[in-house]
Amino acid sequence: MRKCLNQLQVNSSSGKLLAPVSVGNSEDEILIEATNLFKSGKILEGRQQLMQYLALYPSRLEDVYRWMYNNLDLWGDTKEQKDAAIIAIRNGLANLSIVGIPEINLAATLAELTP
Repeated sequence: MRKCLNQLQVNSSSGKLLAPVSVGNSEDEILIEATNLFKSGKILEGRQQLMQYLALYPSRLEDVYRWMYNNLDLWGDTKEQKDAAIIAIRNGLANLSIVGIPEINLAATLAELTP
């Protein structure tokens, strides 16, 4: 029941139900789409994509940080960019336990990772 309510919340905007974003069946595809949205400056849409991912996999929040670390090439090509990404991912994961809404912390980490 909670998963259904989360899915409805993720796919509603200003009281109207929107069609769910159909990206594919792969967890990585959903995260890559969210990453691309953040990189293109569409922070709100990227956060909606993250919310959809977390609605499908609510216990996998920490796994998203692992995914970000395993895919450092998404955050830059140079060593300096990758080093900065590691620090941002670490800070996001460290702040996870002190933030009231973990999804906002995750979105903030992704926003920090994108130039």
